[in-house]
Amino acid sequence: MNSTPFSDKPWRPFFIRDLFEVFLPSGDTQADKCEPGDIPLVSAGSSNNGVCKLIKCGDEKSKLYDGNLISVDMFGQAFFHPYKFYCVSHGRVNLLQPRRDLNRYHFMFICTSINTATKGKFSYNQMCSSKRIARLPIQLPVDESGKPDYDYMETYTRRIETEQIERYREFVSIADAAQVPPLNQKRWRPFIIGELFRLEAGKSKGLNHLEEDEQGVPYLGATNRNNGVLTFVRPVESLIQRGNRIAFIRNGEGSIGYSVYKREDFIATSDITCGYADFLNEYVGLFITTVADKVRGKYSFNYKRSDTRLRNERLMLPVNDDVEPDFDYMEAYVRNETAKIYRRYLAYVDEQKQDEL
Repeated sequence: MNSTPFSDKPWRPFFIRDLFEVFLPSGDTQADKCEPGDIPLVSAGSSNNGVCKLIKCGDEKSKLYDGNLISVDMFGQAFFHPYKFYCVSHGRVNLLQPRRDLNRYHFMFICTSINTATKGKFSYNQMCSSKRIARLPIQLPVDESGKPDYDYMETYTRRIETEQIERYREFVSIADAAQVPPLNQKRWRPFIIGELFRLEAGKSKGLNHLEEDEQGVPYLGATNRNNGVLTFVRPVESLIQRGNRIAFIRNGEGSIGYSVYKREDFIATSDITCGYADFLNEYVGLFITTVADKVRGKYSFNYKRSDTRLRNERLMLPVNDDVEPDFDYMEAYVRNETAKIYRRYLAYVDEQKQDEL
């Protein structure tokens, strides 16, 4: 087993076109015209591994792909699809067919390298076309001959997966077994954001005043990708905002109205307003951001999420017997939902291991 530390491994760039055949999917499958089913339909989007819907079948000209492909959408977001799927067309998604046999660990490693290379590079004004993704260089670890070290990629990704699975098993083993009432059995009422949180605007005036550093602190901007993180920068103490906060996105293409919970310290642009409160923890934060995101449809470039409007936004939250926000319930609910997701994932992992035997 290759035990070379990640940072000590030699790396070099490789063009996507030298590793993969890049092509557009066939057909004209449209999500709103498809009957519900059990086959993934892959489209542009940062969530659900790029799957926008489960459908019965695509249009008559659409191909059902057998899996083991990477999709890269118009914003450069890459996802690995080991399963059969349909795909939307019209240039919204490109597919990558490897020029050599790869296993899922290779695919996952390379997806991460692609996402690192495309971060902040593509937008509505410069979409990730077939030509652009084909000539995109990505950084990969290399062996002594200077070729991609696929053995190292697999070993490294297996180790990360093993560590993650162990954390999930530990979480599930200590999850509270008490029953948590469903959402529809709780009483709810509105609360004003400006009364729940101490609000503070982001302090950064832009990346040109900072030095990018992959070992630095997250830099938050007007994006709902990567939990609001645009890049990582060298810390500047006067600009840092402490973790365990909710970042409310007030401006940005396609991101106005979104909110993200940040556990770690970060630096934020002035497009972000940070909410501080003593009741916050990771689980309460995730509950509240899910509720807060319901408001995103009311904002646009013609109707900005100004500081005043943010302060006066109302959040519908479950309440306790004193008709105050029931933060204990919010935490217990998210813990239970997280444990359910982990259990499904662990069952899938165990099934995959049985298939590999």
